[in-house]
Amino acid sequence: MPRTVSTSELEGLLDRLDGRGYGSYKDLYNITVSTRKYYYRLTAIQGDPHAPPSILEAAIPPSSHKLEEFDWDVPRVYKPLSDYASRLLYNIAKKYSERCGNGNSCLIGVPKPSPRILYRSSVTFRKGELVLRLWVGLPASGRRVNGRMAKHVLLERIPHVIMDLVELLGKRDPLTGHILVYNLQEETREWLMENGYSFIIGNGSILPRKAGFSQEPLANAVPFKSPPGLEREICVEHGCIRGMLIEDGVNIITGGAYHGKTTLLQAILEGVYNHIQGDGREHVVSRPDTFLVQSEDGRIITCTDISLFFNTLPDGRDTVCFNTLDASGSTSMAASITEGLELGVRHILFDEDTSATNLLYKDKVMMNLIPEDPIKPLNHMVRKMYEQHGVSFTAITTASSSFLARSTRIVKMVKYNPHLVTSPRTLEYQEDTEETNADIIGLPWERVFQGVKGVRRIKSAKRKIIIEYEGTGILEFSTDKNPRIVEEGQVKFTAHAIRLILKRGHGESFRDIAHWIDSSLDTSGFDYYAKPVPPDLVETKGFDVAWMLNRLYNLNVKQAGL
Repeated sequence: MPRTVSTSELEGLLDRLDGRGYGSYKDLYNITVSTRKYYYRLTAIQGDPHAPPSILEAAIPPSSHKLEEFDWDVPRVYKPLSDYASRLLYNIAKKYSERCGNGNSCLIGVPKPSPRILYRSSVTFRKGELVLRLWVGLPASGRRVNGRMAKHVLLERIPHVIMDLVELLGKRDPLTGHILVYNLQEETREWLMENGYSFIIGNGSILPRKAGFSQEPLANAVPFKSPPGLEREICVEHGCIRGMLIEDGVNIITGGAYHGKTTLLQAILEGVYNHIQGDGREHVVSRPDTFLVQSEDGRIITCTDISLFFNTLPDGRDTVCFNTLDASGSTSMAASITEGLELGVRHILFDEDTSATNLLYKDKVMMNLIPEDPIKPLNHMVRKMYEQHGVSFTAITTASSSFLARSTRIVKMVKYNPHLVTSPRTLEYQEDTEETNADIIGLPWERVFQGVKGVRRIKSAKRKIIIEYEGTGILEFSTDKNPRIVEEGQVKFTAHAIRLILKRGHGESFRDIAHWIDSSLDTSGFDYYAKPVPPDLVETKGFDVAWMLNRLYNLNVKQAGL
């Protein structure tokens, strides 16, 4: 039965456990340690010193945390507050974490946050209380309880972690500054959506990163400066951003190698997230429905309508309900685009370097040479997709001019500086502009989720979702092809979300599932997804959960129109 004890009672209990088998730590389960300023408990207890650390959850009432001035019911307050406190908690825990035995003994920690401001399970809010979650490695001597060090960790280090956090949260200027920079970006994103713009890159932004494995800004990088013809200022309640403002449409980025094209495109995609002050990208803001499509050779596709890009295939397979366990580059990219459109994406990014080029374009010579080719290239559709359905594109293209005559603007990168090219319609291009698609372009059929057959277990490991299937074995699905998934905690959240989706049943469209993920996290928090809640879950958009769902083996769907 759950019971509450004082710190002296916990001390006595640990004295009694000292020297017993490590499994005796289970006696601490369902015990809440109460102090005058906070209380805490172990919500998960490791069975072995080498196993993943235990989970400690601490709750701090308003009388101690003194954060009542903040409206915790508003996402624009509790999300940046959670992120800010998690950053403090990471540094504080690191200071008090010191291994004292074998395995994970005496470890105290939470994941290191990236520069994106995200809602994190390491610090949340519940009925006015500030809730902290940490990993704690219960100390061992060999395979036995080390009661002396356990008292040091649970009765000295943990209280220091909690009270140090409370003290630092009392310094309001950096906390309110963090909330302000978050809200400036959120309000700017709303402004873009309401006024027909795809993204803004603020003047002075530092787009390049220190290295491919680092999120730190590159030292001595060229600050971004908008070309005069695209420079505008957006002012919202929490401030202004002045820089390169790009309207919805077909936007082309071009330029020579190593002049900053890919860095710019990556920054545009990063603009779906809010960034901390000093990251260099805190004034880079994009529509939330911005998505990068890439070629994914070998991916699984389940009943996806790719008829927008493919006529009937030579082997007779249906392209309205296309299925494969081993997609080609072109079919994988076509499926990704149509799945995105199905989910409501209205700003698509792509780069020639990571695309199936035969899906992107085909010149007149090749069309005459291969008239039997079933592919209807994207360059013949982008303009009408925007005009008829409001689907915008931002693309890097340097090998062919075929997109230029369909574009609404062209930005040329020269030594990391953007330049607005003369109006596309006045330039002379080698490629003809003849349209080969029908006058009306239909969006793909909406699909209804019908479950995933034979799933026994779902977990995550770093950047992978690992699923055990009945009779099939274990399959791993990487998230590397979705650069919107930026932290391992998002991969773990996705695994929990897919478990819930499978329990929830079937009969909903993928777009409805994505909306449900977003709304349930906002209204019910991480407790809805995991019990106990670990410290390493990170807010993930429903779109990105659906992205993974679309790639699962044994996925069962039906099309609403069939």
